[in-house]
Amino acid sequence: MKKSLLLALALCLASLAVFGLGCRNTSQSRVAALDTLRSRESQDTSKTAGIKQSTTTDIVTDDEVPVLAYLQFTKDSAVKVSRGDELRDGVQNMELIAGDEVEVITGEARLMYPETGISILKQGSKIVIMPSKNAGDGFADQILLEAGEIWTRLERTFGANEDFSVEANEVVAAVRGTGFGVSLANGEVNITVADHQVNVTTRAALKTAKDTGREVVLAAGNSINIKPGDLKTPSDPRAELLKHIAKVSDTNKRSLFYRFALRKIEATEIQRPILPFKWSAPIKINSILQDRLTPEQLRRLKNIILRQTELRPQLLDVERLFLLREATSVQFAPPLRDILPLEMTPTATPSSVGPAI
Repeated sequence: MKKSLLLALALCLASLAVFGLGCRNTSQSRVAALDTLRSRESQDTSKTAGIKQSTTTDIVTDDEVPVLAYLQFTKDSAVKVSRGDELRDGVQNMELIAGDEVEVITGEARLMYPETGISILKQGSKIVIMPSKNAGDGFADQILLEAGEIWTRLERTFGANEDFSVEANEVVAAVRGTGFGVSLANGEVNITVADHQVNVTTRAALKTAKDTGREVVLAAGNSINIKPGDLKTPSDPRAELLKHIAKVSDTNKRSLFYRFALRKIEATEIQRPILPFKWSAPIKINSILQDRLTPEQLRRLKNIILRQTELRPQLLDVERLFLLREATSVQFAPPLRDILPLEMTPTATPSSVGPAI
């Protein structure tokens, strides 16, 4: 009994210290505290965190942390996120930044790109998210798929300085607005296009080629299935990639994920969260980031790391406030559902080589 009283007193004192509230009315105090936090966050996120935050639709400066996506998942999903040397359970509406690794243990997870689109990660999938080399004042993300399967639907056509790509076992699928899936199993890469088109090439070609023409434009209704080790000339793979193009079977077109890639995403599904979760774990520049980012991006990341270290105590405070709020009510993303035929927006008749982007 004494221990219970002491615990209750400690919780009240903690609430007083954090929110400036008493313990006289726990329910009203909690609501008031959460309203205060919500108001503070919505007015100025940077003041709450003690560090500037931005999305990839904002101009990025040296002391900002570009948010590449927001993590969402269904109620029964189990997701792990690692950053640098730290690992934690995924949190709904968690901000994902350069180098974050997401692994879906059970269920499904989503990467939500505000006002742009959604990626769905199937169970068993593992990805690393990072900014594209074209990142600047527009949306530019790249996903490194290490295992599993990812399906993406993007709702707008990108500008000249925007792009989105998925890399799996050195094969790269780059788009400017489309619906497609990429899977990696036993070293074999499959790229399936449901809507519009995807440029398929290799990382070696992107690193060495100064001209175009070393990629295959994969149109809707087609797929490529290949083991990169079978490519005789990885730096110029077009001729060999063309041999591996096949039409998507009717069975595969009936899958939930293929139909997701055809469904128009409503604006409400891709709104930026009002109260995102800001993880205090600092970025660590590993070999993946070192190899795939520009010298300028790496310089900025080093400045961000110094800033994160300096402001870690404030970031930890914000993290604790969010988790306290989350304990009261959490809204999970809805699970993938059957798509009605009227919701699908397919493109023209599939062909091996589609129109130029």
